[in-house]
Amino acid sequence: MFDHTMIATMTRARTREEEDLQFHSIKELVRLDLPVVIGDRNSRPAFLMRLNDLPNVTARSVDRPETATLLTQIQTALQMAMERKPNRIFYTEPDKQRFFRYRLAQTLATMENHDPLGVTIVARDEESFATFPEGQRLTESLMNQLCGETFGVAGDYQYGPFLLAPEIVPSILAIEENLGWGWRQYAWAIAHRMGLPVRLLRGDFPCPPEQCGEDDPAHRIYRMEQFAQGIHGLASGLKFPLDRL
Repeated sequence: MFDHTMIATMTRARTREEEDLQFHSIKELVRLDLPVVIGDRNSRPAFLMRLNDLPNVTARSVDRPETATLLTQIQTALQMAMERKPNRIFYTEPDKQRFFRYRLAQTLATMENHDPLGVTIVARDEESFATFPEGQRLTESLMNQLCGETFGVAGDYQYGPFLLAPEIVPSILAIEENLGWGWRQYAWAIAHRMGLPVRLLRGDFPCPPEQCGEDDPAHRIYRMEQFAQGIHGLASGLKFPLDRL
């Protein structure tokens, strides 16, 4: 099971508390005995050493971290994954500890049956989505509607983790502008343009208790910025020249 599957993620620990949270989350990832590659930005060298001491984990700092971006971290992790010549790559943010512990193995087992492989996005069902803060639901609902109309499948696209086919990765590595979180919508649009399926795998993924209060003005602004990045990424992927795919 999970033959030649790589897990790609990123870390950015600015405090000792963030180090501990991200380290224990990554520890849950390695329980599946799959290779994990991590693009890190601006964390302490001691934290990177701690990560690299975990079995099957390769954590690498981005080049020129003082000017690096979220996209740089993603590209660093995906480049490391491609060096292993994987059959599939599972991307996730590192803040999904409960998902890693209780649902990741089952999710990957279900995805193993998806053929042909394109993109399979882990999606919250309607009941789970309703547990998230109102401001987050507002912007993510708009993005979900746009993605549903684009890819022909209605549902949630914004939970985070997704499986992608390796042939999509070169287009992600070639991104030069800073799409921020919009790199995800860009990747899905590229898969769609390549004639590969974009699927949703729905499940019960409720809001973690520590995130359910994120509805203050600062978090709402952050969600609006994510929405703008998603629109930019989706549009960029849809207009990418077909002869360069």
